Amino acid sequence: MANAYAVLGPPAFRGRLRRTLLGVLLARANRLVPADLLVEELWPERPGTASKLQLHVFRLRQVLPEPDRLSFEADGYRLRVLPGESDVEQFESLLDEAAAHDPGRRAELLRAALDLWHAEPYAGLTAPILVAERRRLLDRRLTATEALYRAEAELGHHADVLPEVTALAAAHPLRESLQALRMACLHETGRTEAALAVYREVRDTMIAELGLEPGPELRALGRRLSPVVPPREFTGRRAELSEMDSAGPLIVLTGTAGVGKTSLALHWAHQVRTRFPDGSLHVDLRGYGPDAPMPTSEALATLLRALGVRGAGIPAAPEERAARFRTLVDRKRLLLVLDNAAEVEQVRPLLPGTPSCQVVITSRDALAGLVAREGAHRIALGRLTGEEATELLRAAQVPADAETTTRLVERCARLPLALRIAAESLKAYPDADPDALGGDMRTVFSWSYQRLRPETARLFRLCGAHPGLDIDRQALTALAGADARRGLDELRRAHLVEETADGRYRLHDLLRAYAVELASPDEVAEALPRLLGWYLYAAARAMDRISPHESGRRPEIEPTAAAVPEFSGYHDALRWLDTERANLLLAASPHRTEYVGLLSPLLWRYLDNGGYNDDALKLHTLALDAAKDISARAVTLNRIGLAHFRLWQQEEAMRAFEQASALHEHTEDHVARTGVLNNLGLMHAIANEFTEAARCYEAALECQRESGDHTFAAAILGNLGDAYRRLGEHERAEELLERSLAINGETADRGTEAVNLCHFAALCEDTGRYTEALDYLDRTLTAAAACGNHLVHADARHQLGTVHLKLGERERARTHLREALEAADAVGNRQLRARVLNDLGEATDDPAEAALHHSAALDLASSIGEFVEQARATRGLAARGH
Repeated sequence: MANAYAVLGPPAFRGRLRRTLLGVLLARANRLVPADLLVEELWPERPGTASKLQLHVFRLRQVLPEPDRLSFEADGYRLRVLPGESDVEQFESLLDEAAAHDPGRRAELLRAALDLWHAEPYAGLTAPILVAERRRLLDRRLTATEALYRAEAELGHHADVLPEVTALAAAHPLRESLQALRMACLHETGRTEAALAVYREVRDTMIAELGLEPGPELRALGRRLSPVVPPREFTGRRAELSEMDSAGPLIVLTGTAGVGKTSLALHWAHQVRTRFPDGSLHVDLRGYGPDAPMPTSEALATLLRALGVRGAGIPAAPEERAARFRTLVDRKRLLLVLDNAAEVEQVRPLLPGTPSCQVVITSRDALAGLVAREGAHRIALGRLTGEEATELLRAAQVPADAETTTRLVERCARLPLALRIAAESLKAYPDADPDALGGDMRTVFSWSYQRLRPETARLFRLCGAHPGLDIDRQALTALAGADARRGLDELRRAHLVEETADGRYRLHDLLRAYAVELASPDEVAEALPRLLGWYLYAAARAMDRISPHESGRRPEIEPTAAAVPEFSGYHDALRWLDTERANLLLAASPHRTEYVGLLSPLLWRYLDNGGYNDDALKLHTLALDAAKDISARAVTLNRIGLAHFRLWQQEEAMRAFEQASALHEHTEDHVARTGVLNNLGLMHAIANEFTEAARCYEAALECQRESGDHTFAAAILGNLGDAYRRLGEHERAEELLERSLAINGETADRGTEAVNLCHFAALCEDTGRYTEALDYLDRTLTAAAACGNHLVHADARHQLGTVHLKLGERERARTHLREALEAADAVGNRQLRARVLNDLGEATDDPAEAALHHSAALDLASSIGEFVEQARATRGLAARGH
């Protein structure tokens, strides 16, 4: 007879009810299972009875090897399973043991664990407990299989496991750890380009299906395998390259403009990329462009995002950002290129502070303070030697004899940028006289510029008027008012514009300054409005894909003559906004009041969803200054309050919301006032003032009824329902949450749906409906992933932990709580972090570890004024004898 207590093999008995009853008892082996729960699991469609349950228990006892193992006690049943009898117990014991061993022994134990599987557990059974248990066991099997392949890879068997890893990864395209293992196996077998193709494929899939970028592990691997892009053309500098090889962890490359500092830094970074397994980062600090240098706080935000930190996880204060950056890169072997630094104080906060990281800084300034204080190794980059300059011209295939080449080298002052531009002009015009060059950079530019067709020369001048960092062909077409394709190709061949790896275009800062000098004010004044109008119209079309339910609340933008991108859907639009975000915002300045006044209401939802809170504050503050009436000021203050709220700047947020509310007393914009009242309710809820929060939500609903616009109905009803849940009014809460979810079912607002599903899961948890809570949390995570809502994702992870803790599944609870802690850190939710720390303290069996969690929660809760968690932490410490 088959093992009656086997789950991972064929069932020992026939009959759905018998298998379900035994399955539930095995899933809760050695624990008391309430009779009511067994009735619900056996007869979910129509209520069963205690007598029917007793009959099926009696029949099950008759076929068990030892009937007395199944006993009745205290209104429930307990099935006693001895150690070693359950294949699930054996499987999980082997997995736990494997984790403590070296790769060789670990592989043996994992293989033994997987050999226990002969069939899908609880196959064909639909009882909710068994569906959840089947899913859990299949997840553990997948994790064990991946761990086996990873152990084999650690033993150097990359080629052996690659076929199995590839097949498993194809079956689970969104499992990032598995895709990372596949990439590593490809790389270690000499197929790095294939590994990078996998990364691009996975990233596209995640953006298309989940609206999310890959997580930190996969992004770090992508950085490691796709290092800083080297310059397309590089010659010479052998002495400097050798000196960089022997320098310390901080290198400063200084020299005049156009001498090739960036090219040298990127070429060297590409050469040494294998030394830095954690990847490389490149940040252009814009120290010498026509616009202001990149602020240090912005540079830190850029670095933190590149390292996987999202939204409010980026602290508000620059010093806190620097500390977070140093924590993230501590002991990592990372290469950081800080390009075009303006001064010491711009770069000092960006230094990792760990010798494991290599930093290369380029600047026209000597950056003497870094040499004196940080011990930087400075390399003063001179002009190319005559031999190196000649080598560059030969590599460019300039049609000139030795004498002409020598004259050209001297006329270009042996500067790489000047030499490349002059070389292209000579190739296009072989009869040109090098003696016409005046020996300085500007003359070289002029010599090449004068040979352009008039329409291409105009395009070059207008490139200097572009307010952003780089530009694509469609935007340049809008700027020029004519197709830019041919002109861009001519400028690229002449080295007057640079084409980037992703098909965009940018000017060297010297060339940009030259283009600005050439452009007349009239032609710029005529062209720039076309570009700004194009940006606004393209952004409006993108936002119609991002949040179609709010299209009526956004300003109408006139279509432009130049074609804008065709957005096939949400993710296509999101990619465009992510690419153009810097340009859209750099174009926003105090004197462009009309553009700013339109961009703020267009982009606020995108900036809020993406956690670009610094950008939101800057843009909306400019819009506030540009606002022409009370209504516009009130709406903009609400957006400013929301940005402060995301940054957990509670006082500033409350002040902005209250100012907006006061202004709305004098307007007829009931829809906007509805949003402000909802946000005030959120502020009170965060402060645990749920009665006041409910009052604000009720006022928002009344305001909504007056307006007749129900855009925010689902959000407000969901928030009100959650407030009543927190006040203990569960029936009222359930009614409101059901109404909110019904509205969600009729709209495309996945963000609000994710929040409301999470609220309903919390209500189910509070009322003891744990299986239902788990189902709602699964749906929450799906909805949150679909819209990229990382805040709700963190909340849902936390609730999964607390629900499993209440179900007595402490190990699973701890796993989810640890994930929730990471998620809370990623989004900067310090209130949630304090709550999760306390929950970890309660879920941990080790008193010392529990005390550490409660102590950390106490410190954090005290610092942010979170009195509820402060009290919990104090009680937790007392319970653990502290």
